[in-house]
Amino acid sequence: MAQLPTPLLIAISLCGFAANSLLCRAALGTDSVDAFTFTAIRLVSGALILSVLARGRGLSSGGSWNAAFALFAYALCFALAYRSMTAATGALLLFATVQLTMMGYGLARGERLTLLQKAGFSLACIGLLVLTLPGAEAPGLGSALLMIVAGAAWACYSLIGRGSQSPLTDSAANFGRASVLGLIFLGLAFFPGELHANGKAVALAIGSGAFASGLAYAIWYRVLPKLDAWQAGVLQLLTPILAAGGGFLLLAESVPLRVLLATALVLFGLACSLKQKSRVARRSL
Repeated sequence: MAQLPTPLLIAISLCGFAANSLLCRAALGTDSVDAFTFTAIRLVSGALILSVLARGRGLSSGGSWNAAFALFAYALCFALAYRSMTAATGALLLFATVQLTMMGYGLARGERLTLLQKAGFSLACIGLLVLTLPGAEAPGLGSALLMIVAGAAWACYSLIGRGSQSPLTDSAANFGRASVLGLIFLGLAFFPGELHANGKAVALAIGSGAFASGLAYAIWYRVLPKLDAWQAGVLQLLTPILAAGGGFLLLAESVPLRVLLATALVLFGLACSLKQKSRVARRSL
């Protein structure tokens, strides 16, 4: 990994983010597994691979329960939402909510927006409204709200870990704690006939946790120090596009006009806001 060029590492991590949507949708969209079982397997698999990576570098445990709760809330709501929405729609709702939540956090802390940032923020909000307003191609309100909660939880997890001195170690510890929560909820959710999983679904959940989550997050944290904050934000906005392409090619999912329009509005709006922010930061140096 150390000898691979940075652009390739970025591409691998972003493909991993998109793969999470595809793997989750492939398992849950066919009712091959319930959301609680999928979440528990995903978190445990991620914890195991990250622990191996962290121990291989001689790092001690870290993280926090606050971060673990945020990670668990993200993973569970993510799985529950993907029972009834396409990979593209879910990825767009998730990553748009992540960016909007983090921008809202900045506003709450007194950050000021320029005119272009305000316009971009408004466009992104309109894009989400286009996606979620009632209609034949819109996701169900319950599923949409669950994915929005998942995005807000992931934003909280990112904000909690923003000052981490050892992201890999903290991620391993947070995944370990979150997997405990996943197993507890799995036990609480036990009802005859409710919890189920076949071999294919288990393999998909392990792939989502160990590779699309654990390894992808480790690679992403490795390249983050080489990126400006705005670059990292804009790059993550490529994930819904990758998920849409993967859903079309691998899962035979359609990409309705509503999703294309919402994607264009959200990506353009957030890119404008993040680009303008970087210019302001450079002028202040």
